[in-house]
Amino acid sequence: MPAKRRASGQTCSPSRKKARTSYQRASPTVMVCGSLVTDVESVKSALSRFGHVNLVESTGYSSARAHFSNSESVDFALRTQYLRLPSGGEGVIFPDTGPVRSRRGENGYFLQALKPPLDKLVDDDTVLKQVQKHTNVQDQMHELCQMILLTDEEVASRRAYCLALQAVLSCYFPDCTLSLFGSSENGYGCKGCDLDLYLDFGGEEVSSGAPVGGDMRKAARRFQGAHLPSVQNIATDPEEREKLARLHPCAKMMFLVRLLRYHLRPMLSSCCFIPARCPIVRFTDRRGSIQCDINATSGTSVVNTNLLKTFNQCDPRVRPLLLATRTWFRVHGLLDSLNCFSSYAVSLLVCCYLQRVDPPILPTLEQLAELHSKAGGKPEFADGYRCDFVQSKTLLPSSSNTADLGTLLEGLFMFLQELNYEGDAIVVRSATIVPRPTFYATLDSTKHNLFENSPVAMQDPFILHNNVTRLVKLQAVEVLVQRAEEALGACRDGKDLVWLLSSQPLSQICKAGLITNKGLEYELFLATNNAGRFQYDCGEWFNEVCDLLLQILLAHRIEYSMEHREFTRIELPSRKGEGRSDAPRMGQQSHNTSIYKSVILPQNTMGTSLTDTISKCRMVDIGCDEGATIMTLNCRLNRAIWVGRGEKRKLLANWINDNDPLMIESTVSNALWPDAPHHVVDFRLMVHLRNAKCSTLHIALFPVDTSSQHFLPMCYSLFSQKWISDTVKYYTC
Repeated sequence: MPAKRRASGQTCSPSRKKARTSYQRASPTVMVCGSLVTDVESVKSALSRFGHVNLVESTGYSSARAHFSNSESVDFALRTQYLRLPSGGEGVIFPDTGPVRSRRGENGYFLQALKPPLDKLVDDDTVLKQVQKHTNVQDQMHELCQMILLTDEEVASRRAYCLALQAVLSCYFPDCTLSLFGSSENGYGCKGCDLDLYLDFGGEEVSSGAPVGGDMRKAARRFQGAHLPSVQNIATDPEEREKLARLHPCAKMMFLVRLLRYHLRPMLSSCCFIPARCPIVRFTDRRGSIQCDINATSGTSVVNTNLLKTFNQCDPRVRPLLLATRTWFRVHGLLDSLNCFSSYAVSLLVCCYLQRVDPPILPTLEQLAELHSKAGGKPEFADGYRCDFVQSKTLLPSSSNTADLGTLLEGLFMFLQELNYEGDAIVVRSATIVPRPTFYATLDSTKHNLFENSPVAMQDPFILHNNVTRLVKLQAVEVLVQRAEEALGACRDGKDLVWLLSSQPLSQICKAGLITNKGLEYELFLATNNAGRFQYDCGEWFNEVCDLLLQILLAHRIEYSMEHREFTRIELPSRKGEGRSDAPRMGQQSHNTSIYKSVILPQNTMGTSLTDTISKCRMVDIGCDEGATIMTLNCRLNRAIWVGRGEKRKLLANWINDNDPLMIESTVSNALWPDAPHHVVDFRLMVHLRNAKCSTLHIALFPVDTSSQHFLPMCYSLFSQKWISDTVKYYTC
């Protein structure tokens, strides 16, 4: 029988009201979780600065509940979030919303404390615009640091996230400690970088480091699929808890995946175990899209972080130079990608250079270790490797080198260009470069075979048989040497940081009109955030695009006659001295006169090659405004070039081993070229200067015979929007 509806205005019974109340408490409270928070007196002392604390009670699982006298104190404490205890521990403050339940019905306090680090990301366009406001390379490097570096608040939020996560893990590993390492901790972290965490399970652990390089990979594979304790039974079953404590570190990491999925499933978008040389547990917090890597087998990663942090304290020039170099590597696709340099390897390269300049700016690791010994420090070890060095800022030596950042950057490019990667080895510990045979002879005979040979040999400062750059391939080294040579020449020519970080300009089709029988129109522009190479002479880019259009016509075997061509250049004041400030920046119109040279070609001359075409040009200086026509071509195409082009491309794809777009198109066109031309299509190609301020060109194709049915399929086949855009990108980089 259906229940009767309550009449309008009728109130609930007191018992029903009580059942609907979620969680009631007599006094305002907050929760604290982290390391050593079970010491309630220490927690009470730390929280007393926010107001009077009536009571602190331990709730277990490395968490405690604090009762304040008034709600104002609670609000004050929640705004602080991060808490440092007098006993030396750390904690995170979060709202006490009662026994919030997670998906599996377990204690959900941790979900309240795990606030994702939300970095305030800045796009590349904004960064370059801010950097361009400065004319001095040193000021530009400092501005770059300010724009992309993690702020103190963002670093604190990452530490708080680490502490809250440690509270989750301490339920199952009571002696564990979770600490930050990598970019988030060493002072070189950029906004949006990954969160690297090192998990020390505590107690007597299996020696996991790298005395034998393949141990961890073999162990990871051996324990995959092994029987692991149940997450639900750990808290109640002592045997399961004891079994967990006896597991190998790799097996514990696999259990860690289960644990995170069990407790934190609502906030995880992915969580997996990666059995690499150094096994990690990787998960992504969907709320902030932050990727976290937990490493539990390589304690030297924390030591590496402390070493880079110490170098940062030695001299204020280290951080801006290192960040600018990392950004330069990333711009050229040489950083943190497959078969390229890691961020740590690039950092060691920069530090090695600064240790080798005259006079040195940074001390070597051997010198830091000697200072540590003289100061009475005890030997320190990580994973069985000695790693003691002085870290106190007051004991660090100072440098007499007074070179500015611009000079150091130029010297760094010379160092990268002249380095003999194939024949020498870089010994980071002593900042020396020695021939490889000599270097191999100094290695321990029992570990000689463990040093993996590669195009770049860089010895780890602590694990002496480890090659930091073992994954770098020869192609990446060749690109590095070439780009370093170009950057060195640019520095000597007075180019600034914006030019160096934008030396691979990208062109993009921002708008294409509908392809109709009446014509096809494009607007081709140089992307602002990648226009550094052409920022002082947009005409250079205009000329390159026009030259490329001629090459495209030749690749498609399109005959053309040129009515006129205008070569553009913008005269600018010298980059040295006071005149440098008058140079136009990206997004600003030049106050100097633009000079255009008109190229006139006889109507009946058909271009057979770009060189022949340019050699026949007659140049005349003329003035020109925006909207003027830069190039006009009369074109004639054999219909056989696009008919069946798709099928022919598939047949030739197996043996055309070249990424050059025009080489591919030329090969296909040659295969389609018949003995006798038939069904030709005549059309005009015009290039207009649409907007010099924004580096925009307008490209238009018009059929001579508007009633022709062949113009439309020709445009679809040979001049599609994507193909034109990709081709211009490829050749103007």
